[in-house]
Amino acid sequence: MLHMETHNQPVPRTAYSLDEAARSLGLSRRTLYTLMRDEKLSTVKLGKRRLVPARELERLVRPAEAAA
Repeated sequence: MLHMETHNQPVPRTAYSLDEAARSLGLSRRTLYTLMRDEKLSTVKLGKRRLVPARELERLVRPAEAAA
C-alpha cells in the first residue's frame, strides 16, 4: 500500500471531474462539452474518467492574462 505523508497539509487538486468543474464555474455539463468540442477547454482521460486540469479552469476564467 502506498502511503503519502502530507504533514497535515492539504494536497492541492490538480484535476476535477466534469461535474466538479461545471459546478465550480457555474456552467452546465452541456456547456463544458461544447467548450471541449470547440477546443476551448482541454481535458485528460484517465481510464474511463475525463478530468479537467485545474490550470484549464484557471485559464478559462482568466483568458486575458493567459494571452499576455
